[in-house]
Amino acid sequence: MSYNLMAEGDLDLFDLAEKTFDFAPLEVFPIPGEGSGAARVPDALGIAVATSRRGPDAVDALHALIELMWSKGASVYDLYTGTRIANETDIAAMATRVGG
Repeated sequence: MSYNLMAEGDLDLFDLAEKTFDFAPLEVFPIPGEGSGAARVPDALGIAVATSRRGPDAVDALHALIELMWSKGASVYDLYTGTRIANETDIAAMATRVGG
C-alpha cells in the first residue's frame, strides 16, 4: 500500500526526473499527457509514499516536492481524499495522514 499524490500541469518531465532524486523516501514517476488541443490531458507526476516509509522524513520530502511543483505552476492533488493541495493548511492536513 502507499499514500499517493499527483501533480499536473505543463511540466518538463525530463527535467523533473533529475530533480526528484533529492526527494527520498518518495517514489516519483512521470505520467505523460495525451491528446491535443482542448482535449489534451496535461503531463503529470505521480508521487507515492510506501506505507513502510511513512513518517516525518516522508512529510518533509512531500512538503519540499509540493513546493517545487507549485513553483513550476503545477496543481497537486491528494489522491486519498481527492482534493487539491493548494496551501500550507492543506499540506498540514496531508502531513497528519502521512504520519508527520
